[in-house]
Amino acid sequence: MQRDASAHLEHLLAPDERRTYCATLVTRVGRPADEILTYARDHAIALIVMGRDGHGTPTAATSIGSVAHAVAREARCPVLLVPAAND
Repeated sequence: MQRDASAHLEHLLAPDERRTYCATLVTRVGRPADEILTYARDHAIALIVMGRDGHGTPTAATSIGSVAHAVAREARCPVLLVPAAND
């Protein structure tokens, strides 16, 4: 599954885009919020950007998912929550 996740990420962001945006593709195993927070702390990340993840519910425009909520609540750096492209 981790290999599939890595391949999917590589498909979403081409190598030239990774260089342009100084992006690093990382896959981790564990509870998502914990892994995001640990990575951010271990690598001195200055800003976490993630989707709100409303999953198409009637209140998706105003709600955030549990992972985004946990990260925003516990992060030691600013967290920017962005809506999905179809919101």
